[in-house]
Amino acid sequence: QAAADRLGRLVREQRLAVLDPQRPADFPVAPGYAPGEHHFPYDFARTPESLARGWFTDEEMSRSLDHLAGEQQEDGGWPISWPAWAPGTALEWRPIVTIQALLTLRAHGRAVA
Repeated sequence: QAAADRLGRLVREQRLAVLDPQRPADFPVAPGYAPGEHHFPYDFARTPESLARGWFTDEEMSRSLDHLAGEQQEDGGWPISWPAWAPGTALEWRPIVTIQALLTLRAHGRAVA
């Protein structure tokens, strides 16, 4: 628990999670990531029981889950959130990203269309 609390403080202090999806420019991209490649509270707290869930307020978590749900594309899947460096990248990772999004939303009690 102590280590998780310390990590949570670091995530917040270093602004590693976009706490307001309407203002991603207010949160710098972490070193080593491509422009626009952000992380959100749901990336750290995939379930409500996660130790990382305590790092974020209910409002911050709710906004991030709303953002995640809003990223669903017309075909029902979710896009990858990083640059596709090769043609196969999205083909390989999009199903995994979609399953992660569905599991995260379901774990947090969010209905998915």
